[in-house]
Amino acid sequence: MARHLIGNMHTKEDMDEFIRLTILDSNPELYQEIMKQSMRKAATKMRRQLEKRKKEEAVSEIELEDFEPLPEDVECYKLENGAKRFFKITHPQQFYISETLKADLSIANGLLTFAGEMNNSLYFYTSKRIDEFDEENEEIKYVFYKIVCPAENEFSPILHEIREIVTLSRTEFALRQPYFLDVDHRVVQDFEGNTFGLPSGNIALTTATRDDFRFFVCGEIVYFINSGSYEIDIVNRGKFVTIVLEDDMELPESIYAKPNCPIYLMHGNVLMTIKDNLLHKLQYLDDLYTIAGMEGDKLFLNVSGLSCSMKVEAPTVEKEESNGFSSTFVNDYDVKSIRGHGGFGYVFEAANKHDQWIYAVKRIAVDKKDLERGRREAQSMVRLEHPGIVRYFHSWVEQPPEGWQHEADARLLESIGWSGDRLKFNEGCVFIYIKMQLCGESLANWLENNQEQSTRVPARMRAWFRQIVAAVGYIHDCNIIHRDLKTSNILFMDEDYLKVCDLGIATERFVNDDEETAFSRTSIGTNLYQSPELRDSLAYSSKSDVFALGLILAELCMAMTDFEREEIFNNYRDGIQHDLLGDAETAEFISMLTAVRPNNRLSCREMLAHQYLSSN
Repeated sequence: MARHLIGNMHTKEDMDEFIRLTILDSNPELYQEIMKQSMRKAATKMRRQLEKRKKEEAVSEIELEDFEPLPEDVECYKLENGAKRFFKITHPQQFYISETLKADLSIANGLLTFAGEMNNSLYFYTSKRIDEFDEENEEIKYVFYKIVCPAENEFSPILHEIREIVTLSRTEFALRQPYFLDVDHRVVQDFEGNTFGLPSGNIALTTATRDDFRFFVCGEIVYFINSGSYEIDIVNRGKFVTIVLEDDMELPESIYAKPNCPIYLMHGNVLMTIKDNLLHKLQYLDDLYTIAGMEGDKLFLNVSGLSCSMKVEAPTVEKEESNGFSSTFVNDYDVKSIRGHGGFGYVFEAANKHDQWIYAVKRIAVDKKDLERGRREAQSMVRLEHPGIVRYFHSWVEQPPEGWQHEADARLLESIGWSGDRLKFNEGCVFIYIKMQLCGESLANWLENNQEQSTRVPARMRAWFRQIVAAVGYIHDCNIIHRDLKTSNILFMDEDYLKVCDLGIATERFVNDDEETAFSRTSIGTNLYQSPELRDSLAYSSKSDVFALGLILAELCMAMTDFEREEIFNNYRDGIQHDLLGDAETAEFISMLTAVRPNNRLSCREMLAHQYLSSN
């Protein structure tokens, strides 16, 4: 009988029948067990098919809204701050807010690939082989870019190059997030250079290819998604979570993942919702969508020629309310310390409860009538993106009821062990919060702690000063005058990497036909670093910043007591130069920056081109 069946088997059913009859003849008990298992598998398969059919029938129950037509090959991105941006992904590429507000993409080193959103900025990258004609040279250069997206739509967006890497390692990019995985070195990095170390023995990393795994980051947790299991399996290994999908489930191609919010994964027309590290919901839509962002309880989607949204579960954060008032700062930030304070207000070192990143959050107290003037710093910073300027992320305004802020501050100070006076402000004022990049100590602190002349190594001081001039030159190129340049407004990111900060009293720079016009006559800024024209309330321009730079260079090159510094700086304002320990070259260069007549001072561009800085 077996020989007869084998000779006539043409289908899988024939083989199943042959196996069934063979086992029945030789082992009836085994046959019964196999039949039971087969029935269970068939029942499971039928249950899944019924569930899938129900989900497919439920497509019509998903209500889409906020429909907006899109041009061909254009994607719309929606950010948490309400900003909306458009990107044409094919050549010729375009990034724009409107017909008149477009980004110049000419600096890109090839075709841009959208990488994702973080902190209301959009990230892109390009990739290119170092030597396309040498097959043995497998080095690839990746260049990372960023576009800051404020809620306001007043200025054209600017594409900024962040950094580049050249690598031989296998590199995988996250699901529409600005992270990449260096597989060979087992490291996940964001585009800014922050890293997550991966545990050894992670099988996904040693065996997976781009076709059978994806990864993304949520807070401080890295998630890996694999296919190849009969059930969805989510394995939590501390900071690394592995999600294993069913065999018939496609890997996702877009995502929205933020702490205190369900994770949304989209592949084609299937939306997966993960909540508390469990598969919460599968929804089937009527077309092939990608996730474009989220605002409140709306998940925004792109489909060919159309942008739309659907209602989902909004992020949840435990809120502290009093008399109906809810503070974003209190609810969303965990304060670690107070990093600085003065007439401007306070700077807090604070961890964001959503993304677990630590920021500098500046709080400025202003009278209600001065609110618009108080917003000047945020409005200036949002226009700037430069490696030598402290990075701006976000700002907001709070107006608590009477007495509320003092009570909240008392709890804050107790939590960090603050032993000083209570935080000062006028009752009834409003508070402007500015979330910025966290840096280290100020240049003023470094100078105070390094009073020996031997610490002022000329080559190092010139290198530092060149960084400062490059940053201030960029500020001037953006038609802004800083007006308060001083060593306490220059911060260290690391041992030899400085950034300019505090644009609280910055003002507009007026340029007509490439010629700058001296306009304002307001005496403002720190007296010690003022230019002669600022001191005397005369019309001034960006050359007033140049004078302050000259004083900063003198302070870098010569260790001074407070008394000596005041005397030397006053002499410069009166047109009396200083020999600076017999260093004639430095003294001559400083004289070009501290000339009494502004028109006789070098510009930042001229400084950078001068032999004094360009030769070091």
